[in-house]
Amino acid sequence: MKIELSALATEPQRLDAVITKDDIDLEVDNAKLAGDVSISANAMSTGAEVKISGRLKFALLIDCSRCLKPVETLFDLDLDLLYVNAETFAAASDGELSDAELHADVLEGDQIDLTKLAKEQVLLSI
Repeated sequence: MKIELSALATEPQRLDAVITKDDIDLEVDNAKLAGDVSISANAMSTGAEVKISGRLKFALLIDCSRCLKPVETLFDLDLDLLYVNAETFAAASDGELSDAELHADVLEGDQIDLTKLAKEQVLLSI
């Protein structure tokens, strides 16, 4: 599922999506998704940047380091993401970066791929 940036307004727009576990390949040996990933968030564009805030819920089967059996672990993560266009990022990198800019992602094209976003957040939680 993808968000078209041209469809985003300056007012928060609701995003509710379910991404199936088959659509996300974690590419790790010690963990796999136990079910689908649920995104419930608001997205807002200010022209040069897009802010996404909300929740990401999923369950992982993570191999126990003691018994080596998979253990299901539930995650309910806060999302607070900032995407900036390449021109804004290049201009900001000429000076001192703020804390928010250090955690910003650069927009690639005219869409944000929610499947890629979910995969990144799941991998960061392991």
